[in-house]
Amino acid sequence: PGPPPAETSKTQKKKVAQGTWSSSVRRQLEKADQRAAAALEADDISTEAVERVLAGIAEWPTQARPNVSPDAKAVTGMCLGAVNVLGGVGMQLSAVSQNFQNLVKLVCAWTTKELPDFPFSSLQINYNYAAKKHVDGNNIGPSHIISLGDHAGGELWVADTFVEKANDKGEKVLRGGGGESVIKCHRAWKLFDGNSEHYTMPFRASPGKAAPTRISIVAFSHSSYNKMPEETAREMKALGFTAGSSDGKELPYFEAFRIDKSELTGEGLDAYFALRDDRKKARPPPSAPGAVGIECNGYSAGKGAGWFSFVRGRAAKKARIDAFFKPKAPAATRGPVTWDAPKRTNPVSTNLEVKPTVDDAGLVTIQLPKNRVGLWFLELEEKNGGLRCVALERFDLYNKVEAQAAAFHAHVARMPAGRVALVSITDTAMAKTRPLPKLVYDTLRLLGGEAHIEPIGYRMPFGFVGVRGAAAGTAICALDKTKVILRLEASVRRGGGGVALEAKGVERFDITEHILSSTDAGDGAAAA
Repeated sequence: PGPPPAETSKTQKKKVAQGTWSSSVRRQLEKADQRAAAALEADDISTEAVERVLAGIAEWPTQARPNVSPDAKAVTGMCLGAVNVLGGVGMQLSAVSQNFQNLVKLVCAWTTKELPDFPFSSLQINYNYAAKKHVDGNNIGPSHIISLGDHAGGELWVADTFVEKANDKGEKVLRGGGGESVIKCHRAWKLFDGNSEHYTMPFRASPGKAAPTRISIVAFSHSSYNKMPEETAREMKALGFTAGSSDGKELPYFEAFRIDKSELTGEGLDAYFALRDDRKKARPPPSAPGAVGIECNGYSAGKGAGWFSFVRGRAAKKARIDAFFKPKAPAATRGPVTWDAPKRTNPVSTNLEVKPTVDDAGLVTIQLPKNRVGLWFLELEEKNGGLRCVALERFDLYNKVEAQAAAFHAHVARMPAGRVALVSITDTAMAKTRPLPKLVYDTLRLLGGEAHIEPIGYRMPFGFVGVRGAAAGTAICALDKTKVILRLEASVRRGGGGVALEAKGVERFDITEHILSSTDAGDGAAAA
């Protein structure tokens, strides 16, 4: 299931004129269009009517979809509605939509009746093949699927499900994190996340039937549904699609799901660097004994940024006392001096561009270099009220997903109970179409992560502070949209129950919002 690949401008031109189907396929689509016209004339937009129209197609068009094809061959199916045409053409109606409009109108009217609150710009229809595990490339995310026809099996396996959670304002919203599931969608619409891995489970003939018929329909919105030519948007609306515009405005339904992957440039980028400099002065790392901190943002803002901090405690105090009793020690404070991080053991480069520092109070600050993919990892040991750095690593889950997920898990599994772990990004944890495997989230659960952890998205800022062997849900875990600076803080304490995190806090600093507000303030002052 999911959106098809973009078509070439050359192919699109042929399809607009006459289509690229064989004459026998064209005849089948024409007959389906006639059946759809009759159903519309009778005002019959039921599931049964749509199934009759589609199941009556004896020979289906094919699509080149290597990301979903189980055998690398063309698959049987078609996309109704919006597709992106390469070669500078942009968003257009698919060839089927332009040539067989009664068929499109029937399926759109039925989908709207069944899903009145779900905006969709495209309907991918798949016939009698089991899509392999994949992630949809041009899909905002939320999608609905239904399978029609007489068949047994054919459920949809998904790597993650939506769950209802409270946002920072206390409002109930749909977010990921529900974990993997098998969705039974036979003659029933079901919601799933097209941006999480999913595949079609095997199907077979229903009892008493010689062969199976499985026709799945996936309703979704193309990520560029609001960037169409005006003419295309008008055509979309006339056919019955409920998402499609040229004004660039986001529909309210998709606001929580849209991930803006574009990079800050020009004045926006300059404003971001200025904001970051201001934050260094106004929001230094926490410096109380036992304090740890993380700050990070993803690639789309200045190619990423981040730091770790912790307080060494008594080791620094001893150094100051020793310095005090040396006759030649200066009376003034030393200020931050360089600090050497432990040598890495994972075969992925860390190459810190700025030397870590430690100040007179024992506060160690590690500036993490931008534009480094994967997860940064800091392991700390609590000792006598202070913290000692055991390891600083980077696990490249972008280029070497399986191997580095295993390395990450092995490292954490070896950690003694009570060790503290800080995890962060400074670019993106994952590739756009290669979600992090379950093993990564299982590893975070070894550090006190929740049973259901929301999946980390492409270029999304992510921070985590946990303790090896701690109870589920005791860690701090935060992620957000791409242009947000995340700040996590906690205090590490040892008590009768072992090492625990106290005074836990998460701050979210919306870069875009602050850039806009600072611009507005400047304009207002000038006008006054």
